Amino acid sequence: MIVHCRVDGVTTATETAPEHSLMHLIGDGQERSCRDGSCLRCLVMLGERVVLGCKTPAYRAQGTEITTPNGLDQRPEYHDVMKAFRKVGLAECVETEPYLVLLAFHILSESETPAESALHNLSRHLNDRCSNREDFERAVRIAAGLRRRRDHGHS
Repeated sequence: MIVHCRVDGVTTATETAPEHSLMHLIGDGQERSCRDGSCLRCLVMLGERVVLGCKTPAYRAQGTEITTPNGLDQRPEYHDVMKAFRKVGLAECVETEPYLVLLAFHILSESETPAESALHNLSRHLNDRCSNREDFERAVRIAAGLRRRRDHGHS
């Protein structure tokens, strides 16, 4: 089947089997994930929803916008998250930053003020040498505050 979608703002038409994943559809040939979603390195945005690219069928992308970590910098939320990550020291880890940013996007898309239970539930997946739950949760709280101030017209 041919999947028509936009990836990071670029319109594409890609031939793929329906059972292939989004990662297969948008991948650049490099293996990025564990293939079961537990590493979170396959996180992408499908429309406004963050999904596991290795677990989401390619056909779901038909007619949608996919945003990879490379396309995030066009969104104002990205700057909120990155400012918060720099404040707590998470922005220094280049290899994990993209999936942490998308995980933060996911949490922030669920609520203007993320519930502690949601933070704990999703941060339990952090499993790399550059980040820890406490710093990540603190960064998400800071980003949420920055977003609220931006959305409500405060500087």
